[in-house]
Amino acid sequence: MNEPDWAEQARQNRERKDRIALVNRTALFETLTACGLSLVTVEFNGSGDEGQIETVTFFRDGEEIPDPGATCELVRDKGTNNEQTLEPVTMNIAIEEVAYDLLYDNHEGWQDGEGAYGDFNFDVANRTVSLSINVRFVDSQNYQTTF
Repeated sequence: MNEPDWAEQARQNRERKDRIALVNRTALFETLTACGLSLVTVEFNGSGDEGQIETVTFFRDGEEIPDPGATCELVRDKGTNNEQTLEPVTMNIAIEEVAYDLLYDNHEGWQDGEGAYGDFNFDVANRTVSLSINVRFVDSQNYQTTF
Protein backbone atom coordinates (compact mmCIF):
# COMPACT_ATOMS: atom_id res chain seq x y z
CA MET A 1 0.00 0.00 0.00
CA ASN A 2 1.38 3.40 -1.00
CA GLU A 3 1.04 6.01 1.70
CA PRO A 4 0.72 9.62 0.57
CA ASP A 5 3.79 11.75 1.13
CA TRP A 6 2.18 14.45 3.30
CA ALA A 7 5.30 16.60 3.41
CA GLU A 8 5.51 16.58 -0.38
CA GLN A 9 1.82 17.43 -0.72
CA ALA A 10 2.22 20.29 1.77
CA ARG A 11 5.22 21.59 -0.19
CA GLN A 12 3.30 21.46 -3.47
CA ASN A 13 0.29 23.20 -1.89
CA ARG A 14 2.55 25.94 -0.53
CA GLU A 15 4.20 26.43 -3.93
CA ARG A 16 0.78 26.62 -5.64
CA LYS A 17 -0.46 29.13 -3.05
CA ASP A 18 2.69 31.25 -3.48
CA ARG A 19 2.33 31.23 -7.30
CA ILE A 20 -1.31 32.30 -7.06
CA ALA A 21 -0.45 35.03 -4.55
CA LEU A 22 2.19 36.44 -6.91
CA VAL A 23 -0.19 36.38 -9.88
CA ASN A 24 -2.89 38.10 -7.82
CA ARG A 25 -0.49 40.74 -6.47
CA THR A 26 0.68 41.44 -10.03
CA ALA A 27 -2.93 41.78 -11.25
CA LEU A 28 -3.71 44.11 -8.37
CA PHE A 29 -0.74 46.39 -9.13
CA GLU A 30 -1.75 46.48 -12.80
CA THR A 31 -5.24 47.61 -11.78
CA LEU A 32 -3.88 50.20 -9.33
CA THR A 33 -1.57 51.54 -12.06
CA ALA A 34 -4.42 51.71 -14.60
CA CYS A 35 -6.41 53.79 -12.08
CA GLY A 36 -3.52 56.26 -11.77
CA LEU A 37 -3.02 55.54 -8.08
CA SER A 38 0.30 56.18 -6.35
CA LEU A 39 -0.36 54.64 -2.93
CA VAL A 40 -2.93 52.55 -1.09
CA THR A 41 -2.86 52.25 2.69
CA VAL A 42 -4.58 49.50 4.65
CA GLU A 43 -5.07 49.57 8.42
CA PHE A 44 -5.87 46.40 10.38
CA ASN A 45 -6.53 45.45 13.98
CA GLY A 46 -7.18 42.19 15.75
CA SER A 47 -7.37 40.51 19.14
CA GLY A 48 -9.32 37.88 21.01
CA ASP A 49 -9.35 35.52 18.02
CA GLU A 50 -10.84 38.13 15.67
CA GLY A 51 -9.17 40.48 13.26
CA GLN A 52 -10.22 42.75 10.47
CA ILE A 53 -9.11 45.34 8.00
CA GLU A 54 -10.42 48.64 9.25
CA THR A 55 -9.68 51.08 6.44
CA VAL A 56 -8.46 51.12 2.85
CA THR A 57 -7.37 54.55 1.62
CA PHE A 58 -6.46 55.46 -1.98
CA PHE A 59 -3.99 58.17 -3.00
CA ARG A 60 -3.21 59.78 -6.34
CA ASP A 61 -0.16 62.07 -6.39
CA GLY A 62 -0.22 62.42 -2.61
CA GLU A 63 -3.91 63.35 -2.42
CA GLU A 64 -6.51 61.06 -0.88
CA ILE A 65 -9.22 60.11 -3.36
CA PRO A 66 -12.42 58.06 -3.16
CA ASP A 67 -12.43 54.39 -4.11
CA PRO A 68 -11.95 54.38 -7.91
CA GLY A 69 -14.53 51.62 -8.23
CA ALA A 70 -12.42 49.43 -10.51
CA THR A 71 -12.47 45.65 -10.63
CA CYS A 72 -9.54 43.27 -10.62
CA GLU A 73 -9.42 39.64 -11.77
CA LEU A 74 -8.01 37.32 -9.13
CA VAL A 75 -7.07 33.68 -9.51
CA ARG A 76 -9.19 31.38 -7.36
CA ASP A 77 -7.86 27.98 -6.36
CA LYS A 78 -10.71 25.48 -6.28
CA GLY A 79 -8.56 23.10 -4.25
CA THR A 80 -9.33 20.02 -6.33
CA ASN A 81 -7.12 18.75 -9.14
CA ASN A 82 -5.28 22.08 -9.12
CA GLU A 83 -8.31 23.67 -10.77
CA GLN A 84 -8.14 27.46 -10.91
CA THR A 85 -10.51 30.10 -12.21
CA LEU A 86 -10.40 33.86 -12.73
CA GLU A 87 -12.94 35.90 -10.80
CA PRO A 88 -13.55 39.63 -11.13
CA VAL A 89 -13.73 41.33 -7.71
CA THR A 90 -13.86 44.92 -6.52
CA MET A 91 -10.55 46.62 -5.92
CA ASN A 92 -11.29 46.77 -2.18
CA ILE A 93 -11.77 43.00 -2.04
CA ALA A 94 -8.59 42.42 -4.06
CA ILE A 95 -6.57 44.69 -1.75
CA GLU A 96 -8.00 43.06 1.37
CA GLU A 97 -7.28 39.55 0.08
CA VAL A 98 -3.68 40.39 -0.80
CA ALA A 99 -3.21 42.07 2.58
CA TYR A 100 -4.74 39.16 4.52
CA ASP A 101 -2.60 36.65 2.60
CA LEU A 102 0.58 38.58 3.40
CA LEU A 103 -0.44 39.04 7.02
CA TYR A 104 -1.24 35.37 7.60
CA ASP A 105 1.86 34.20 5.74
CA ASN A 106 4.18 36.43 7.75
CA HIS A 107 2.45 36.80 11.13
CA GLU A 108 0.13 33.83 11.55
CA GLY A 109 -2.00 34.27 14.66
CA TRP A 110 -1.85 38.08 14.51
CA GLN A 111 -5.49 38.20 15.59
CA ASP A 112 -5.17 35.76 18.50
CA GLY A 113 -4.87 36.58 22.20
CA GLU A 114 -3.82 40.18 22.73
CA GLY A 115 -3.54 40.49 18.95
CA ALA A 116 -1.83 43.00 16.75
CA TYR A 117 -2.49 46.12 14.72
CA GLY A 118 -0.72 47.91 11.94
CA ASP A 119 -0.80 48.97 8.34
CA PHE A 120 0.23 48.10 4.82
CA ASN A 121 1.48 50.54 2.21
CA PHE A 122 1.01 49.50 -1.41
CA ASP A 123 3.59 51.60 -3.32
CA VAL A 124 2.23 51.46 -6.85
CA ALA A 125 5.24 52.92 -8.70
CA ASN A 126 7.66 50.46 -7.07
CA ARG A 127 5.14 47.61 -6.97
CA THR A 128 6.00 46.87 -3.37
CA VAL A 129 3.95 46.24 -0.26
CA SER A 130 5.37 47.20 3.11
CA LEU A 131 3.95 46.00 6.40
CA SER A 132 4.25 47.65 9.79
CA ILE A 133 2.85 45.47 12.59
CA ASN A 134 2.58 46.04 16.33
CA VAL A 135 2.15 42.81 18.27
CA ARG A 136 0.50 43.15 21.66
CA PHE A 137 1.49 40.94 24.56
CA VAL A 138 0.93 40.59 28.26
CA ASP A 139 4.05 40.75 30.39
CA SER A 140 4.61 39.56 33.89
CA GLN A 141 7.37 39.96 36.38
CA ASN A 142 8.09 37.61 39.22
CA TYR A 143 9.75 38.67 42.45
CA GLN A 144 10.61 36.25 45.24
CA THR A 145 11.82 37.28 48.62
CA THR A 146 12.63 35.20 51.65
CA PHE A 147 12.51 36.94 55.04
